[in-house]
Amino acid sequence: MWRWCFLFIALIGCGGDSVPSELIAVPGSAVTVEVGSEVVFDATGSEGAASYHWVFGDGAESDVSAVARTLHTYTQPGHYTAVLTVVGADGRTATAARSVLVHYSVMETRPRSAGRLAGDETGSILFAVMPDFDRVAVLDVGRAQLLTHLDTCAEPTVLAHAASAPVLAVACPVESRVDVFDTSGAAESEFPSWDRIQLPHGSQPSGAVVSPDGQKLYVALQGRGELRRYDRSGDDWVMGWTHGGLVDPRGLALVGSQVLVSRHRSADDSASWARISTDGEVYSEHSLAYDPGPDSDTTSRGVPSYLQQVAVSPDGRVAVFPSLQANTERGEFLDGLAMTHETTTRAVMSRASLLDEDFGVELPPRKLFDNRDLAVAAAFTPRGEWLFVATLGSESVEILDPWTLQTAGSFQDIGRGVDGVWVEPDGSGLWVSAGLSRELVRYPLGDFLAAPALRQHVDLLGELAEVLDDQVLLGKQVFHRAADVRMSNDSYLSCASCHLDGDHDGRTWDFTDRGEGLRNTSSLLGRAGLGHGPLHWSANFDELQDFEEDIRSAMAGRGFLSDNDWAETRGPLGVAKAGRSVELDALAAYITSLQAVPASPFRDDQGELTDEAQAGQQLFLSLDTGCAECHPPPEYTDSAWLDSGAPLLHDVGTLSEGSGLRLGDTLDGIDTPTLRGLWASSPYLHDGSAETLREVLVERNALDLHGTTSHLSDQQVESLVAFLEQIE
Repeated sequence: MWRWCFLFIALIGCGGDSVPSELIAVPGSAVTVEVGSEVVFDATGSEGAASYHWVFGDGAESDVSAVARTLHTYTQPGHYTAVLTVVGADGRTATAARSVLVHYSVMETRPRSAGRLAGDETGSILFAVMPDFDRVAVLDVGRAQLLTHLDTCAEPTVLAHAASAPVLAVACPVESRVDVFDTSGAAESEFPSWDRIQLPHGSQPSGAVVSPDGQKLYVALQGRGELRRYDRSGDDWVMGWTHGGLVDPRGLALVGSQVLVSRHRSADDSASWARISTDGEVYSEHSLAYDPGPDSDTTSRGVPSYLQQVAVSPDGRVAVFPSLQANTERGEFLDGLAMTHETTTRAVMSRASLLDEDFGVELPPRKLFDNRDLAVAAAFTPRGEWLFVATLGSESVEILDPWTLQTAGSFQDIGRGVDGVWVEPDGSGLWVSAGLSRELVRYPLGDFLAAPALRQHVDLLGELAEVLDDQVLLGKQVFHRAADVRMSNDSYLSCASCHLDGDHDGRTWDFTDRGEGLRNTSSLLGRAGLGHGPLHWSANFDELQDFEEDIRSAMAGRGFLSDNDWAETRGPLGVAKAGRSVELDALAAYITSLQAVPASPFRDDQGELTDEAQAGQQLFLSLDTGCAECHPPPEYTDSAWLDSGAPLLHDVGTLSEGSGLRLGDTLDGIDTPTLRGLWASSPYLHDGSAETLREVLVERNALDLHGTTSHLSDQQVESLVAFLEQIE
């Protein structure tokens, strides 16, 4: 009897109340649609619901209705969360969410950019440049395996592959050429043909992109300030057209019928890029504005610079420019505020519209990255829903929602010298180049949190032996590694922040708080470390290990010396720091290895001095001008330490209030810089106050303190300038 009583109570409930039916909201699975498409929201799978209400995530919502099915159209792209609320007959509620990805229609032929990595037309083969090895690595994407190496020119920098044809182009700035490979046999490690396009001396091809059919090649010549198109004609490549007048062109992208090219080192007031139609008929210039700030621990003023790559969204609507933001208006002399490690440079990404109605307009907001140094490369997923931005010395890839610029995650501790990213055509994997670790790293996409644990490392060397001396390689890694807390606090700065590739950044910085003054960044190329004597315009360092001074002060790094060694050697020109730190000695070895200067594009095509330059050379060497007294060949500098232990400095009439001091004391003169590679080092003078060499010789030399030039005719001045521009 009791058993039947308990069963009766279980069925009807205590006190005669009925058991409420289960209430479950079932919104359906995630969906991906294009902007403007009608989306079906069907909640018929829900249980116990008497009414339904949807909040679509874009500010719109449905009416409360007894009908389980409704429709909605999204007018903007985005990652939306649609929330379903169901209400039972007794007033109880239940909720559940559904993800909706909305994107613009992608281009039939996807945009292509020059970069460190490039996939073939099928996406099954990946190519990676290896500048130190004069090679390109060839990898099987599906197996994540190195296949072979392509022998190329000396120090290839970037490459690009045709979208629909087996054609790979490799840019070779050092040798002023572009190598073009037939990649139809790449899967079998076979390359049926190879073409070499030899360019004029000193052209410095910094980027190359190939038309979808592989019949046209667009090349940015950084040295000559040109964009050229070459057309396939039988077995040869012939020049189709040339567009000159570009300044420092570097980043290159092909999108539809237009080529986008970025200026590498920007002017002080804005960054710039240009659009040139593929037929060469349409040209327009566009800018990325100076950011007024404010300066804080997460933001800073400045102008985008080091625009090395142009990436374009798959829909062809937006160009993105990863770079750093340089804050050259800050400093005790300029605005009364000392420079800090957080407000000097930081990673930034700018965007511009490619739509006809507002082509070239910068799209706000600009993305400033906290605790990151230089954004060097970017890549979109195939539908454009995620944007990956690589940082060189912070050794990370930032994952962004490309429409809101909100950070969705970050892949960190990737490896040394992160310099390229590439996404597989089906969006299943992200490849990252860690060039100074000699490897590629693949991250599976889908679950960003799980990806780091599942990443794959692919060694790029294979059977190759390391070509750099162990100490030089370590020094190169130290030089670029902002992520090392000994180099900088918060990963904002490294040596490469001002000397990317060992070159100069085209900027003038206010170092007044360091006991100096306004200082124009000098290139390290061709100096061979201490090969020219003292370092810096004021000769304030006598060993390369003295960079520990800047690391511990301006960069807020912990330093590479032990506390005891730092206490003993603190201050330049004192007790030697050499031999006390493996990393500092390696850094010195790497900087010393930078012995070559870029070839001058002002020479003739054979690399010889032009007739005008030869006339200028005679003027330069003459006693009438006296140029060679301070700039004797072959190094074109008299920089040295005198027997007294003081540096040889010259007052050439360019000192001003902004020139400041030397080591906190009187600045009596300037160390003589080399003239090798002078053509590539604008602006000129210690404070960057001269934009042109004519300005140096004439306007800034009225008293003939910087060589005797007041007696020269305009033609003679032009000849002298021609020679200066051709010194290698």
